[in-house]
Amino acid sequence: DPKPTFDQPLDLNLTDDLIVSPFADPSPPEQSGAPDTIADAVDFRPTDAVWRNGRLLVASTNTCTPDGDDTVRDCARFTELTTNGKSDPPDLRQDVLIGQDGYDSFMPGVGYAGDGTIHVAWTRSSSTSFADSMASYQGTSDDVSTIAAPTVVAAGQANYDGSRWGDYVGVAQDPQVPNAVWEANEYAATDNSWSTKVAQLETSGLRYVPISPVRVLDSRNGTGLSGKFQANTARAWNVAGVGSIDDNARAVTGNITIVNQQAKGHVSVTPTPTNSPTTSTLNFPTGESRANNLTATLSSSGTLAAVYVAGSGKTADVIFDVTGYYVDDDTAATYTSEEPVRVLDTRIGTGLGGVFNANVARRLVLGGVDFGGTTAVPADATAITGNLTATGATAKGHISITDSDPGSSEPPVSNLNFPAGDNRANGVTVTLDDPDTDGHTGIWLVYRSTSGAKTHVILDVTGYFTNDDSGAEFHPLNPGRILDTRSGAVLSGLTGVFSANHHRTLDVDGHWGVPAGATAITGNLTVVNQTNTGHISVTQDPNDSPTTSTLNAPLGDTRANGITAPLSTSPAGNVSATWANTGSTHLILDLSGYFE
Repeated sequence: DPKPTFDQPLDLNLTDDLIVSPFADPSPPEQSGAPDTIADAVDFRPTDAVWRNGRLLVASTNTCTPDGDDTVRDCARFTELTTNGKSDPPDLRQDVLIGQDGYDSFMPGVGYAGDGTIHVAWTRSSSTSFADSMASYQGTSDDVSTIAAPTVVAAGQANYDGSRWGDYVGVAQDPQVPNAVWEANEYAATDNSWSTKVAQLETSGLRYVPISPVRVLDSRNGTGLSGKFQANTARAWNVAGVGSIDDNARAVTGNITIVNQQAKGHVSVTPTPTNSPTTSTLNFPTGESRANNLTATLSSSGTLAAVYVAGSGKTADVIFDVTGYYVDDDTAATYTSEEPVRVLDTRIGTGLGGVFNANVARRLVLGGVDFGGTTAVPADATAITGNLTATGATAKGHISITDSDPGSSEPPVSNLNFPAGDNRANGVTVTLDDPDTDGHTGIWLVYRSTSGAKTHVILDVTGYFTNDDSGAEFHPLNPGRILDTRSGAVLSGLTGVFSANHHRTLDVDGHWGVPAGATAITGNLTVVNQTNTGHISVTQDPNDSPTTSTLNAPLGDTRANGITAPLSTSPAGNVSATWANTGSTHLILDLSGYFE
């Protein structure tokens, strides 16, 4: 048989072809003490290169005269090209020289974070300082050829008297944290040698913008994507820039709904298409429309993806509604978590009395209102997180939460779908309406069902957003399974069943990308293999008899609920859960982000 043939790539010299300006050989960097330079430290050759999504980054050391300086210095350089396949030459996107008055900047490494942020690491020294390890970045919404103020990652400790500088500098994506990378870079150590500093570099957190719900996906009518989801085949759709969602959105809150499924299974939502995900978002049987709240990280191009995991050949329709988004914007809202507070229970008259009658909207006042000695939602809050439960419904239906009176019209989204006679819960992140004449904000709830149907409704608030700096910022994560108590699960914080009415505590900070100092987490909680009916209560501190609930589960049904849960403060970084009723259950928790 003849040998296979391959397309030949373009043979280009980027500088000769005037695509990139020529490389210049730098001088030995200056340093404090004797010798006063670092001999043979650098030359003009590239020290790092990485390609991602049609863009090529190259790092090298060049010469420049920094602003305010009158001397030619060594300058760290990164060059970004837009590649155009094998047949067309690349285009220059940016060519950046990093210099500082009085300093030599040399031996850079460069890389992309998962969200597309460019991170640069390099070494800096001067006639009055030792060699430091430095870092900076260019955000996805920043102008090209700009860079943030440099940060010292490791300060130089002594004069370097060797004849060669450092073997390696590199920047690599953090697999769990989309806005972070890991860098390895050299600095001058105390014994007159060089040492390598390995560190995580992460950009600042994101802030929240609540919006009236926007439907970005409905495969039934071609919104976002056309045609049904085929089992085990992931599909992606646009989110950023759709409707009122900002073009620079990096994560979203929302609600995913499965309808018309031909077989039981689960849906997994991920930033990019994944046919065999290791986490899940929504579990469901056949023949029932089911929804789940989630906080989801977007891909670097502003998309989301989902896969319907079921038997081969089966199909389903998927709906996704966005209730808010996270952006890198200091004017948007920060988050304050709190131990869950019950603000609505129509069974006993908390918040609102009496059952919900079908198709009659009711307003729940929240902002500035005292609930049992606690003001769960301050007057200046713009949105809340919480857990919504329907119980005792006489007919199947759904509950929608809006920030204005929907009247007789159908709200654009549903927050909780349920059959008759079932206790059904779902997490919510929803915007508050404008203050009333008493200065109180609130939400509107409506139970959509057949005429004459009734249901009781419960709402527990777990936190709120305010447009100031008082709260925490959000850090999205790629979905990661931090807890799976079933036998054989790996890397799980707890093993063995949850027995009834006995809390168990999971150490969260320091695991799966959540750092020490985090105040709350977002994720997906799943109950599986329960031996009786019951409910799980997730609390900030250990509690064998909690007064709020997070996820209700009957016998024989795998159920999931998107959560936003506070972490404990003493000891810090823990979350507790209790299975209430009798029997036992296994529990799964997939993380999607944290607040800090």
